[in-house]
Amino acid sequence: MAGVRAGVRARTAQAGRLVLHRRCVLLRQHLFDGVCFAVLRIFRAAGDVCVLVGAAARRPGASRRCGGSSLVKILVVTNMYLGSNRASPWQGVFVTEQVDALRRSGGCTVDVLVIEGYRGKREYLSSIRQVWKAARAGRYDVVHYHFGLSACSAPLVRLFSKARVVITFHGTDILGPLWMRAVSKSMACFAHACIGVSAEISSRLIRLRRRCVTIPCAVNETVFAGDRDDALMQSAVPIVVFPSSPKRPEKNYPLFSLVLRQLAEQHGIRVQERHLDGLDRGEVRDLLAHAACLLMTSTREGSPQSVKEAMALDLPVVSVDVGNVRQLLDGVSPGMVVFDHDAGRLTNELADVLKAGARSNGREKLAALGCFSADVSAKLKDLYTSLCRPSRFADDIPEVKKNDGGALL
Repeated sequence: MAGVRAGVRARTAQAGRLVLHRRCVLLRQHLFDGVCFAVLRIFRAAGDVCVLVGAAARRPGASRRCGGSSLVKILVVTNMYLGSNRASPWQGVFVTEQVDALRRSGGCTVDVLVIEGYRGKREYLSSIRQVWKAARAGRYDVVHYHFGLSACSAPLVRLFSKARVVITFHGTDILGPLWMRAVSKSMACFAHACIGVSAEISSRLIRLRRRCVTIPCAVNETVFAGDRDDALMQSAVPIVVFPSSPKRPEKNYPLFSLVLRQLAEQHGIRVQERHLDGLDRGEVRDLLAHAACLLMTSTREGSPQSVKEAMALDLPVVSVDVGNVRQLLDGVSPGMVVFDHDAGRLTNELADVLKAGARSNGREKLAALGCFSADVSAKLKDLYTSLCRPSRFADDIPEVKKNDGGALL
């Protein structure tokens, strides 16, 4: 009896220590967020000073170049771009495709400056002078940053050039480590407009920058098109796709692996496991076209490209509720979004999809959401034009049309 009581006391003490540890972690996070918000208010005030200085520097009645010209000059600054990182050559392919779509759409010229952030954090610091000089020398109408850390030069660009500053936040920069969130939110204070690739990201920015819109990265409707061969659909062993590299902890490969084990043990269904890792666009397209389902188990996402690319090929998706996946898959069948990271529920939903053996209506939903390249490039050009439009001194940041979901119309 004494041993049982001692065991109970030990477990109670352990539970108490765990609760105390969690409370300390939450308190530390709240304190950090409070300090960051105070600092960000200072940065926002500095950004507003930049507005006043920039407006005063312009001649009375002078309009911006793109306000009177049909050609908008854009400089894209990004830390991820196709082929820039030899270790991961396909990193940032969605940024490359966005640039290509803008160039195809006409009415603008787009130059790209790549920050090799994979080499280390010093690359971001060394980019500050490089981007500022490029912005002044190129006489750009818009400097569009991709990823919060890439925008370290935004204060200089805003203060010492006539370019409008746009920053697209992709997820990790706003939802990731505390230091990264602090830097990204600080730079957001100097933007004329911020773009979140999901509503969750935009909601984290709305207090910092009034002009915040939601524009997901697009899917190339030409690459991810075409009907799947019916003969290939009848594969003896169905393919289930993991939408990234298992080495990325935020993608939660252990849960994916557990679901496949339970699928075999509980439902007697054996599958081929394939990963979207190190593949070129054609290989990604072929894999998704021949697969039976994509299973997403991530702990955090923005607006996952892999899910949208699967939808473009009508591949069913089973996913945890992360990023804007619920919005993407609303009304799409077969497929399911599970509220939590419950391996049992994911297993059952995956089994139902595999037993049905049908394609989804994902491409139709994707088109309705305006997630194809032509749609997204049109939204971006509308945003650029609204920013470059001549504005009064007191209202230097122009209004941006929004719908109820915060996305640019």
